[in-house]
Amino acid sequence: MRNCYSDNYNQDQIQVQNWRIEIMKIHKDMTISEVIAVDRGIVDILLNAGMNCVGCPMSQRETLAEAGFVHGEDIDMLVSEINEYLEAIA
Repeated sequence: MRNCYSDNYNQDQIQVQNWRIEIMKIHKDMTISEVIAVDRGIVDILLNAGMNCVGCPMSQRETLAEAGFVHGEDIDMLVSEINEYLEAIA
């Protein structure tokens, strides 16, 4: 009986069943550039929230909380929306 593993490997060498995917969680102390690096789809969420800082040089040093404060955004709600998006695409 053939299995889904290559003939060059046996089941002990490939333990796919033990793998699990860790979903990255965003938090408000991450810089904008760190948040964007997790997934490029987050750019659309930030832009829809009125945070056009995705291309700003300050995005390298400014945290999501700081940017939210400057733009008058509810940062906890934004973080939740981003994390929901990441869970949906995982």
